[in-house]
Amino acid sequence: MEYFILLQLYQSLKAFNINTLRTLNRLENYRFHFTKETGPWIFITSTSHVYSSLSLEEQFINETLPLNPIGIYGLTKAQADE
Repeated sequence: MEYFILLQLYQSLKAFNINTLRTLNRLENYRFHFTKETGPWIFITSTSHVYSSLSLEEQFINETLPLNPIGIYGLTKAQADE
């Protein structure tokens, strides 16, 4: 039982590090080295885990939908989206 708790904690920290901290670090690096005029275009992609379950009418996801993350993975991706 203890192994599964430690595994879940490890996977949660790994998801936070990859999805949230790395995105933040990359954006801060771009902000430091580039201006709006000279900087590269940045496209941040997301996942359906950020928007919870969608109805058939909402099959196409866009940035106006409210965030409703599912699980740790969805939560860390939502943090990066914001």
